[in-house]
Amino acid sequence: MTNPVVRVKDITKTYGDGRVTVPVLRGVSLDVTEGEWVSVMGPSGCGKSTLLNCASGLDRIDGGSVLVEGEDIHAMSERKRTAWRARRTGFVFQGYNLVPVLSAVENVEMPLLLGGVRPREARRKAVSALARVGLGERSDHLPAQLSGGQQQRVAIARGIVHAPAIVWADEPTGALDSASTSEVLALLRELHADGLTLIMVTHDPEVAAYGDREVHMLDGRVDRVEDNNRSITASATPAGGDE
Repeated sequence: MTNPVVRVKDITKTYGDGRVTVPVLRGVSLDVTEGEWVSVMGPSGCGKSTLLNCASGLDRIDGGSVLVEGEDIHAMSERKRTAWRARRTGFVFQGYNLVPVLSAVENVEMPLLLGGVRPREARRKAVSALARVGLGERSDHLPAQLSGGQQQRVAIARGIVHAPAIVWADEPTGALDSASTSEVLALLRELHADGLTLIMVTHDPEVAAYGDREVHMLDGRVDRVEDNNRSITASATPAGGDE
């Protein structure tokens, strides 16, 4: 089996103040290979967004381990993990998270500038990323001058501008109408065909079907995995883990 680019092993996560605690992840394991598109599904409150946050290093875990490209990201210091995320991962969220007073190209180049890239190089890469998502002619537009689908494409451009190893997407079509959803999914499929590794949380079965695999969660655990029209129960095989 190809070595996974992401290996999540028995992670747990509990929220609470010490007096009242709520277990959200209960020993979740997941392997993702390079160039794979994995869709994570499940009902509200099942832990799918928490899984994405913990696996990407945005949130800490209580137990288990997460290896990304062979590095144990939760063994890193907070400072090193933040630098690693900025260098090796990209994020796309439901709410776009664009700065309203900045143009499309300024939004896309911002993480590069914050990471110390020279302004001229950052602008070149941002222009290229916008052209990649089909918005080269709208680089000077403010977010308010763009449709929802176009704003999400700007957010995707920002997520890929530094050529990350993995893009983590949390409900990337959740705020879009059907036409914009189709537009964004077509773009993600194009990027995936070019080799992008994508881990996407969604509540929509039609959106999840774009993935190579669908990981279905229930009550903080992997309930089943659907892979090439073949359903696998979590009790029989971990989600991409060793058999």
